[in-house]
Amino acid sequence: MDELLEFEHEALLNVLNQNSLTISSKGLLNDRLLFYLVRTYSNPCHLVFVIGTDEIEENSILFQIDEYLTQRSIIDDEFERPKKISYASYKTQERHDMYLAGGVIFITTRILIVDMLTNRVPMSAISGIIIANAHRVLKDYYISFILRLYRLSNKTGFITALSQNASSFFGTFGQLEKCMRKLFVSHLYLWPRFQATILNSLTSRKQPKVSEFRIEMTPVMKEIQFSFLDLISSSIKELIKMENVGYFFDSTNTDEERSLNTISVVANNFNKLIRLNLDSVWYNLSLKARRTIREIQLLKSLLFHLTELDSVTFYGEIKHQMDSYDPTIHTVDWLHRPAATTLYDLTAKRIFQQNSNGEKVFHVEINPKLEALIQHLKDIEQQIVNNKKDIHGDDKIVDIIIVVENSYSIRQIERFLDKGRDVVIEELKQKAELFANGKKIEIVSKVIKTKSNTENDDDNDDGDGIIEFEDQLTLTQLLCPIESHETSIVRRHQSYQIHYYEWSNDNNCGLGLKHLLQTLRPYYVIIYEAEMCVIRQIELYQALYGQPNEPEIEVSFFVFDGSVEEQRYLRRLQVEKKSFEKLIQEKSRLPSHKENEGTVGEHPDLIRGKPTLLHPDEYIERINTRLGGMVNNQKKLSSSSSNSCVLIDLREFRSALPSFIHKIGIDLIPVTLEIGDYIITPECCIERKSIPDLLKSLSDGRLYSQTQIMTRHYRKSLLLIEFPEDSFSFNSRIWGNAFLFSQISKESRPDPLVQLSILTIQFPLLRLIWSPSPNFTADIINELKNGKDEPNKDKDIIRLNLEQDQQLPMECITDRFDIETKEFLLCLPGITTQNVYCIMNEFKSIINLVEQSIEVLTEKMGSGHHAKLLYNALHSPITLGVDTQQSKQPKETKRFAYVAQFVASAPAVHSICPVACVVQSSATWAFQSCSTGGSNSGAAIGSTGSPPKSVSNFAGRSDDKPISCSFSCCSASR
Repeated sequence: MDELLEFEHEALLNVLNQNSLTISSKGLLNDRLLFYLVRTYSNPCHLVFVIGTDEIEENSILFQIDEYLTQRSIIDDEFERPKKISYASYKTQERHDMYLAGGVIFITTRILIVDMLTNRVPMSAISGIIIANAHRVLKDYYISFILRLYRLSNKTGFITALSQNASSFFGTFGQLEKCMRKLFVSHLYLWPRFQATILNSLTSRKQPKVSEFRIEMTPVMKEIQFSFLDLISSSIKELIKMENVGYFFDSTNTDEERSLNTISVVANNFNKLIRLNLDSVWYNLSLKARRTIREIQLLKSLLFHLTELDSVTFYGEIKHQMDSYDPTIHTVDWLHRPAATTLYDLTAKRIFQQNSNGEKVFHVEINPKLEALIQHLKDIEQQIVNNKKDIHGDDKIVDIIIVVENSYSIRQIERFLDKGRDVVIEELKQKAELFANGKKIEIVSKVIKTKSNTENDDDNDDGDGIIEFEDQLTLTQLLCPIESHETSIVRRHQSYQIHYYEWSNDNNCGLGLKHLLQTLRPYYVIIYEAEMCVIRQIELYQALYGQPNEPEIEVSFFVFDGSVEEQRYLRRLQVEKKSFEKLIQEKSRLPSHKENEGTVGEHPDLIRGKPTLLHPDEYIERINTRLGGMVNNQKKLSSSSSNSCVLIDLREFRSALPSFIHKIGIDLIPVTLEIGDYIITPECCIERKSIPDLLKSLSDGRLYSQTQIMTRHYRKSLLLIEFPEDSFSFNSRIWGNAFLFSQISKESRPDPLVQLSILTIQFPLLRLIWSPSPNFTADIINELKNGKDEPNKDKDIIRLNLEQDQQLPMECITDRFDIETKEFLLCLPGITTQNVYCIMNEFKSIINLVEQSIEVLTEKMGSGHHAKLLYNALHSPITLGVDTQQSKQPKETKRFAYVAQFVASAPAVHSICPVACVVQSSATWAFQSCSTGGSNSGAAIGSTGSPPKSVSNFAGRSDDKPISCSFSCCSASR
């Protein structure tokens, strides 16, 4: 196992048993510091939780631990290998035993919260908690809730927080101080790349040999890049002129977080820039403003594709944007600018040129960086052959790592290496001919991997349009040019082996490259597309593993001179440097108090309970400290409300609300709820919806079903709608999109407010709560629980798979339609929650429904497809193999179970309607059959008393528990 560098040793000593936050440069310190912390505390005497890590980080630490154990000559019986606890890995009792056994445990935050609230974790025995990616604490409510529960019960354990994202600690006023308060730490340690200890540690050891290759873009590529920058600049100027935008942005502002200009858009994260400045007024932006923002995002993406894609594929993308534009459907402003026409002509110029006769000929332009890379690989191959006996050995194959951004770059390189330049040019010409003939080829942007799409799907690597084109070449066209390159291909693979690393798929600051370097120990690394973490990992690898008797690693750095690719890389370095400079200034102004750790005094986040309004004389009597003057009052309130509790669904811990409910003094009992999200009293159930979830639930009918079940089982059913306080309005586009959608699409979509109104009319017992923040919601819940009984998880949780004796009494249900009738109709094919009320309003009884023609059903149901399904189900003959001599006593069956005796004894008709109507609970009047022959013996579901003399309305209600039926034809999807 490699030794610690000087700055790593100092950083480790700083954080041991300290409540601290360590922020380092990307790819420089955190992964190794985390490993040594885990190794230090891997002992049964300690119980340390590690949270905030993903599976890749956890597997990396465990792999290093196993490697450390295999290299040790002395077996340490006290060393406890770290354990992982995920969602389905261990049962409840097994987790409890693991906690008692001690050691280091990697655990998901959701499981840890539940185990803490249910007292499965011995809180007093916890030695400490290590938080990786600590910058997420303001957005990840799991982490802050865990640390608050931990500090409420344990004042002696340590908290160590690690982060590699310096820029995330800025954005709002006092964000760094807020993060440290949420983390309960008072010490801040900063490790930028320019720190003196780091510089000395890296420069005093062997350094990599770096060769920079600055590739000149072709003149046409430079003109295309200028056209893109012109289009982006014009769009930015237009955006700033719009209402509610220019106030937040200033094109002349030098602040990275406030400036909106071409350089900041191209080199920075544009989505983050927009979200940071316009989130509070996003609901009030016009359609044109939003469209302009989307266009800037598109132009930026296309600009970077200029250096990533080949000339033919890039031409296909631009042509696709031009051809897909339809002014009758949508508006694209940038296509109307003169620079867009220039852009299209220049893109075509890279493929088609005119000869002396004025005829268009194919002259495909090859990516200059790709050609330079292939030439460099040939030079490396020659160098390997010359130095093979001296350095590499006779039989050793040399490993070369090529660093790229995405899988498309890998395929480009592989095509050149395997087929040669001539074959690739011929293929591109054939592909260009397809574009010239008007044939469509799949656009490559669908398969280019980005950081938001980290899933590496190897099965789809060949779906980029180029492979589709290969199938159209003849066998002779493919084989003839390759034969001349066959010997060089074999010789190349005998000399070296290429390994690729995609940094866009690695969200752990180059952790994948670190393991690749340690495993292969390569002599050559080629950075085809630059990334900051890659440089740091190579520096660290050379300093740790560089031997005096071995040559240093050779790093080749490829970059387009004067391109946006270069500007993006330099800008990221500049942003990180400025972020650390701000952190250094902020650190000098931070107050250092032990109260921030929550171990002594009263931390504001550890005070449970809500202060009440007091008389001034009573208020003065309770003031006895300088910490807010409400300590005794808070403690009294906390103790008085210690018995107050709420049953909460396990899935609700993803939101911030549980933390706020717990903070006001209400205990949380995690359970699995089938109805609702919160049970605050035995009679009150709450279903929580955010705005996006509400719109989705309204559109797919899920909210209707949830409300229907809630109102049946709880006397007080509440729908909690949480909306952002600063960015929500009924006049915003999130609600008004229904009108726009109805104009574009042939089908209309109801307005969400209209749907909510209909929902409250249909369920009068349902109450709505509009909440602007979780804190407000917690106060509402506290008021609703005031003076009410506490819920009991053994009595008040409804299980839907049990018998229906848990439902409310019939007089408590306010649905004007009979519930059993409605459920029975919903079992019939073609009847859905959207049209069931139309049917019950239009037709008097089931027999009346059966007598209708398919045309009438289509008119009433509003859908020919659903009407046909229902008509066929009601008029299709059915064959019943039933013994008529069986007992006449009806069996005890499930809801809507078919009673064979009745149907078997029904009179012979042309076709039997598969419906049995319940008219009375007695066996004498158990069922009446309905036939299409116009029988007068039809009965309405839900009628009571003696046998019906006439057909009653569907709205009738039955006091007796009906016996229901189901048929094979009714088992289809609703």
